[in-house]
Amino acid sequence: MAAVKFYYRSKKNIGNLTLRFIHGRDIDILCSAGIMASKKSWDNKKQRFKNAGSITNAAKMNKQLLELETLLMEQFAVDHMTGDHIDALWLKEKIAKHFNRPVKQIGKNEDLLANKFFVDFCDSWTKKNLDTGLWRNIKTKKPLAPKSVNHYKNAVNLVRRYEESRKTRLKNKDLTIDFSQDFILFLINDDGDRVGYGQNYASRTLTRIKFFCARAEENNIDINKHYRSNQFSTSKEQTFDPYLNPFELKKIFEQDLSDNDKLDNARDWLIIGTFTGLRASDLLKLTSSNIESGLIHNKNKKTGTSVAIPTHDYVKQILNKRNGEFPRKLAEKNFNLYIKEVCEKVGINEMITAKIKNPETNRKELKEYEKYKAISSHICRRSFATNHYGKLPTSDLMRIGGWKTESAFLTYIKKSGFESAAALKNLWDADLNETLKIAN
Repeated sequence: MAAVKFYYRSKKNIGNLTLRFIHGRDIDILCSAGIMASKKSWDNKKQRFKNAGSITNAAKMNKQLLELETLLMEQFAVDHMTGDHIDALWLKEKIAKHFNRPVKQIGKNEDLLANKFFVDFCDSWTKKNLDTGLWRNIKTKKPLAPKSVNHYKNAVNLVRRYEESRKTRLKNKDLTIDFSQDFILFLINDDGDRVGYGQNYASRTLTRIKFFCARAEENNIDINKHYRSNQFSTSKEQTFDPYLNPFELKKIFEQDLSDNDKLDNARDWLIIGTFTGLRASDLLKLTSSNIESGLIHNKNKKTGTSVAIPTHDYVKQILNKRNGEFPRKLAEKNFNLYIKEVCEKVGINEMITAKIKNPETNRKELKEYEKYKAISSHICRRSFATNHYGKLPTSDLMRIGGWKTESAFLTYIKKSGFESAAALKNLWDADLNETLKIAN
């Protein structure tokens, strides 16, 4: 039978009451009740405040103690039956909630918190392993790049926002399939006043949550095993990302923009990007010091991998035009704006299906747009992959572009069914012509 006891144990005239929670021989927990009392106002035998005028509102205080005692007994009956770990942290949490105290005041022991609460585990593990570079990627044996570390931290911050929205604090055992589905709904539909996240971003976020679940299990934390289930996930939606084909790139390269310096500068970066496959964060930082023996050398910021890329004839002409230097430095935000203008000026305006943010609703909308409106900096990497796929061994393309896995690389291939069919027809025509030559 569980029992709750209150004691005045301080040697001072005024101090905090101590609460003792007992259940059989297995559970005997002492912690501060966070209730101030004086020696002369407290009756240790009755475990209540004296009503003899020694304290104002003694009856009200005693009522609070009785309500706390009842709450603890009721919560214990439920939590003990469902296998919750009854410890000092459990007791502090119940006391804090009863008196509407901030959750962060429940306990200060980091390890105790990490053993029980998911966000606390993520914070503790991140501080010890990701921030220090101690944890190494299982495949590459390298620490995560700072940008990747931030992705994982952002995922944890989204769990915090979920907790605030749902008015809860997730324990490690709460990472159930039901949680995963509700979390996805929160990310897509309920993200406060901001635009809801896309399905694919929500899926990536859940994958990062599963990463922390796996780390918890490795550390013998009692994490819910639901995270291993295929149902602890969400499907990805089809993307409609455009790329620039060789014909379009030729038009862009040959367009006379001498009367508009900012567009001429942005156009040159766009051409360089589509023939190097670099991300904008690496592309726009290139200088002549990156060129050695006719190759563009770069250490990718995101992955830390070093790449060497030949200089295409278009790139050589741009460098020659600029006396061996790359175009003028440009902020990525402006680059995204200017290359839309460039492509509109060139006439890249066929109607395509794309997902673009509506500035009035602040939400992305999937519908038909003129192609130039759907162009952003990532079209460089996408065009590089798509235009060279099948013409060069995939392993070589991955090495040049810094892709670590073939599955990641293949997400950049954006040829339409029509284009693939046309490529197959050209191949057959070439084979037929070769056969006829041999026959003759």
